[in-house]
Parts: sequence; C-alpha cells; structure tokens
Amino acid sequence: MTVIDHGLSGGLAAFALQPFFSKYVSKPKAVFIMFLAATWPDIDYIARLFGPRFYYNTVNNLFLSHRGFTHTIAGILLFGLIAALLSLAYTGIPKIKAKRLYARPFVIFALAFLGGALHLFEDYLGPNGPWKGIPYFYPLSEARIPGISLYGWYDFVTIYLSIAAFAAATAISILGSFFKKYVRWFDALTIAVVLGVFITAGLHLSRSPGYHETLGFKKAEQEWKTYQLSILPPKVKNFSDEAQETGMKTLFSLLPNLKPVYYGILAALLFGGPLVWLFLRMTFYLLFRIFGKRLPIRHPIRAFAVTVLFFIGLPVGLFALYFWSNMPMSIDGRDVPRASGFDFPVGDANGKGFNGVDDKGWYVGQSFLNPYYHPGEDWNGKGGGNTDFGQPVYSMAEGTVVFAENCIHWGNMVLIAHRLPSGELVFSLSAHLKDVMVREGETVQRRRQIGTVGRGYRDMSYTAAHLHLEIRKENMARCPVVFWPAITAVQSPGNGKKHVMRYIEDHYYDPSRFITKRRTLDKTAAAQQKGPSRPTAPMAPLPLKNSQKIEK
Repeated sequence: MTVIDHGLSGGLAAFALQPFFSKYVSKPKAVFIMFLAATWPDIDYIARLFGPRFYYNTVNNLFLSHRGFTHTIAGILLFGLIAALLSLAYTGIPKIKAKRLYARPFVIFALAFLGGALHLFEDYLGPNGPWKGIPYFYPLSEARIPGISLYGWYDFVTIYLSIAAFAAATAISILGSFFKKYVRWFDALTIAVVLGVFITAGLHLSRSPGYHETLGFKKAEQEWKTYQLSILPPKVKNFSDEAQETGMKTLFSLLPNLKPVYYGILAALLFGGPLVWLFLRMTFYLLFRIFGKRLPIRHPIRAFAVTVLFFIGLPVGLFALYFWSNMPMSIDGRDVPRASGFDFPVGDANGKGFNGVDDKGWYVGQSFLNPYYHPGEDWNGKGGGNTDFGQPVYSMAEGTVVFAENCIHWGNMVLIAHRLPSGELVFSLSAHLKDVMVREGETVQRRRQIGTVGRGYRDMSYTAAHLHLEIRKENMARCPVVFWPAITAVQSPGNGKKHVMRYIEDHYYDPSRFITKRRTLDKTAAAQQKGPSRPTAPMAPLPLKNSQKIEK
C-alpha cells in the first residue's frame, strides 16, 4: 500500500513539473522517473518476500533494512546519479547548443532527487518517522515539529485522491497531445489538478485526530482508521473494505506457495535481462562496423559498460568496502595469552549479581540458534527495560583485542582472541556496546572491563539495551566482525534454514555451554585472578581508532 501511495504522489508531481522541462524530457519519461524515484526508498520491501526472518535479520544486519540507507538523502542522491548516468548511456548527449549540452541528465537527476525527497517528506509526517531511526542518517531526527507528526501520508483518503488525480492528469495529457495548439492550457489545468489534490490531502491530515503516543500504537491506529472511514461516502467505504480484504487474501494465498528460488530467478531476469540485451546490442554493433556498415545505435559500448558498473560493480564494491573496513587485525596465535578459564561477561563471574537495579542477576533473552539464524546470545539484566543500559561488560578470559570500533547498526564492537590450552584460538565478540574501554592490539586480563551495555549504533539501533555475545571458532579468524551467517542462506536457497544452522554449528560455539564447560582451564593462573564480582565505577571510554571517520 505504501509503495503505491508514494508512487502515485511522485507521478502526480511529475505531471505538474514536466511542462517546465519539456525541452529536455517527455511527459511519460518524467512521470516514470518520479514514480520510480518516489518508490525507491521502499525497494528494501522486496526482502520481505523471502520471509520475516530473512527481512528482519539478514538484511537488517547488512544495514539495508527498512529505514536504512535508501531512506536517506545519500540514498536518493545515489539513485538520482544512477538515473542520470543511465540516461546518458542509453540515449547519449543530445545534439543541442553547448550551453545546454548536459541539461538533460541534470533534469533527470533533479526529477529523481525530488521523487525520493517527496517520499522522505511523506514518511516524516507519520509517527514511525525518522526520529525513531538512526540519527546519523537523519539530520532532522531530533527536531519534532509540533503538528506535523500525524499518522502518515498513506491512508484511504489520500490514496483515493491520488488515484483519481492521476487518472485525471493522464486523461488531460492524452487530450493535450491531440490539441497541441492549446497544450499550455492543458498543462495549466494539470498543474491545478495536482496542486488541488496535494492541498486537499494536506487539509485532511491537518484536521485529522493525528497520532497520540499516549494511546499506544494499536489504539491510535484504530482511532485514525475510524476517522477516515467516517468521512468517506458509504459506497467508497464498502469498496475500500472489500478491496483491501480481497487483495490481502489473494496476496497471502499466493506468496507462501512461491519458493525463494523463483524470486531468485525473477531477480536474475530483472538484472540479467538488460545486461544480456545490451551485450548482444554491443556485439552486433561491433560486427556491423567490421563489415563497414552503420547502425542507428548510440553509444552501445558505453551503455554496456555503465550498466555493468552500476548494477554489478557498484554494489559489489560497496559491500567489499563495508566488510573490509570491519576486518579484525592479523595476529600471531603464539602472542595471544593462554586463557585460565572463562567467566560470564556481565554481572559477576557466574552471570549473576547486579543488573542495574538489584542482585537478581541476568538472563539470555535470545539464545544460541533460537531462532535458527542467531549465532550467539543476547544478555539482559533482570531489572527489566533499559535498567541494564550502561552496566559493565567484562572480558571473559585473558586475550588480545583484535577489533574495537564503532560499526554502522551494530554500534561499538569488541572482538577478543583467546588461546585455549590446546593452542586453539577462539574469539569472543561483544556488540551493541555503549562505551568501549580497550584498544585494538591491547592485552586484557580475565574480568577486565571492556565496555558497557548499549543499544547499538549511537544507542539508537534497538529500543532495549542488551549485550550481543558470540564465541567464534578459529575458522572465523579473518571474517569481518559484522558478518551475519544468515546471509549464507543464498548459497542454498532451497534448504536455507538447515544450511544456516549447519554453518553456525561449524563456525560458532554456544556461548553459555562453552563458558560453563571451561570455567577453569588453568588452576594456577585462575587463583591469581582477582576480578570484581560486582560492578565498580565505570572507566572513562577510550577513543576508537575509526570513530571520527565513521561519525562524520
């Protein structure tokens, strides 16, 4: 529903704006560009087709989830740039005056940017707007404008208004093509229709009951829907109920019966189809040139190169850069101190004791392989809520810090290498930390405080504070710290769940079981440990190596 709504409003805006750029872009092309650009931020919804577990975990931890990169100024700028460059690649630079040489790609870039910006503005009107996202991507996240935070742009009334106005604008445009002598009058009428629907929708939102946080989401949503239905004519209201019910039933009856492999085939056709077509186009062009014949084709080689660059090279490059920047430092296993034993990372050495409120202890909120894609444990204080926020996190054993940086979405992360008596290396990962109190390359003792419990990146990734704890096997030594094993499901689309579980069992230890079995490994060294059983005053956090680079 939200994708349809954003697309319609983007298309309407293009109907109104195109007359000012008619020399550079046709009306159908302008409408298509803005329609596509306005839906671009919601492209991540495609991930939901693979199921909620994939959407909320695999994609989320790659930071491509909803309210992620596509819902940012940077995201829509990137989309605008791609649209402009593809326009150049497919159609070439128009043969017009020098001062207008690059006008067309700039116009296309502007239309794409405005479409994406319109989507962000419409999202800003809703209660689930950017202030609940990550401030790094939302410069206005702390600014709540009184009166602007209503329920959201997408609702029955605005969607029906948009559909009616889009149909009217399309009809006016078609009529204008038959009466070219009066095209300016038709354009003026289109602009009036579009302005009218936006003004009407704005008045509808401003007079609505809005979203009252004190009611809670479900009650506020029900109040909003009751208001909408009260102002709709009976025929429209009945049609709305029946259409939505029929549509949702049809959707949910079809999607569960489709296997992920079919989505993979569809994605391959969507991305691979244009590449194959452009490759064949370039090949025939070169063959005809060899035989001295000319074809009315513009820039086939450049079209193929640019398409490959942006559809393959750019995504692969961005993923590679993201993972490379989160690689742990190389270490010599012989330099890692031998662990005398392992303690639990929060509370006292047994995972009990002070939790932010009392001495009732700590518990595992999300355990190893439960759900199946979870490679570690999420530890919470029994005080409830965010009472454990800022509580100390300790090193489980002697070791060497191989990573201590701030990562997008994950927040502050500390990866420590430990050496077992057998010589095997294991790596303990503490994530979502509020503060970090160790440096990369530093040797830490057992029960040394390494940080405090947090809520992810800038303490905004999660609503509830917790410690994400992993114990990785030696075969994960050079794996990116932000790696999330559920992504390996793509290697076995027909049997993804079992593949992910098998991968985690082969590369990770169950943290609680591992610690419980190895409480004491070296009795002599363990006797020398005097770690606190109750949290002391927090140490001042040390600056991270890349924190300034990431925060900018």
